[in-house]
Parts: sequence; C-alpha cells; structure tokens
Amino acid sequence: VNYVMNHYTRKIGEEFDRDGERARRGKINESLLGRLNDLPFYKAEGPKSLGREWVENEVFPLIDSYGLDIDDILATFAEHVAIQIGAIVEPNSKEGDKVLVTGGGALNKYLVERMGAHIKKASYIVPDKLTINFKEALIFALLGALYMEDEHSCLKSVTGASRDNIGGCLYKAR
Repeated sequence: VNYVMNHYTRKIGEEFDRDGERARRGKINESLLGRLNDLPFYKAEGPKSLGREWVENEVFPLIDSYGLDIDDILATFAEHVAIQIGAIVEPNSKEGDKVLVTGGGALNKYLVERMGAHIKKASYIVPDKLTINFKEALIFALLGALYMEDEHSCLKSVTGASRDNIGGCLYKAR
C-alpha cells in the first residue's frame, strides 16, 4: 500500500501523504477504482503474495493511464485498498472482533477511516507509534534469528512457492 502511495507523493516532492490529507482532498475515480478492484490477482486462489514487480507491471501502468492528479490517485487507491482489505476481514470476522493495523499505513488516518467503512462486524485498532514504527525491524530480527537457526522463513503455504525455504543471506561486516 505504502509503496504505491509514496510513489505518487514523491512525484510532487513529498515523501508520504501525512495523515492521508491529500487523499482526503481527492476525488475517487470510479472507473479506475473498478479496474483496480477487477485485477485478476484478487480473484486468484491463494496462496499468493504481492510483490513490487507486480505493482510496477500491473498497478502503476493502470493508474498512470488515467492521467489523474495526485490527490485523486491517492483517494482512489486508498478506497481500493479499503475495499480489498474489507473483502477479506468482513467475511472472516464475527461481531466485536478487533483487527490490529500496523506499519506505515496505520499512520494514514484517511486510509484507516476508509477501511473502517468497509466492515461492520469488526473494528480496526491502531496501536501506539512505537509498535507501528518498529514492527518491521522486529520482523527482520526474527527473520535473522530464523536464518541463524537454519529454520524456514518463507513458507510455500503462504507464498505459493514450490517449496519452503530460508530467505536471505548473511554478510559479515568488515
């Protein structure tokens, strides 16, 4: 999500859309929204994984073909993300469930609001900034520990790869 949104804010000299204010000012382009939601990825059976290459080959060209201003791109993409997340969370939730939102997207207040609009049974919980900002560092520490113990960190049941494997390499500092 942030890879796409930050790609577009950087085009106007901003690192990210602080609090989602640009997206909030934008207008959702219904045609682009429909085409994003119809991408074959969302209909494919799992396991599957989103990668940067897929975004660069499928998402960016589609968005760019509309020639929208940045605020409208951000508004449309935020709505798309909210719809897709809601399509997974809602049918897998029961009344009163809570879903933890972490990573940089949790700081995008507009995105979190739009996500909330697409679920009824559960609610999204945004934790403290320490959890949000350091989740990725903690995950990479875990991946490093798994590597050092020769434990699989990439599971075929999750990624769709042909086999489980140990991701990454170890390089000694000199």
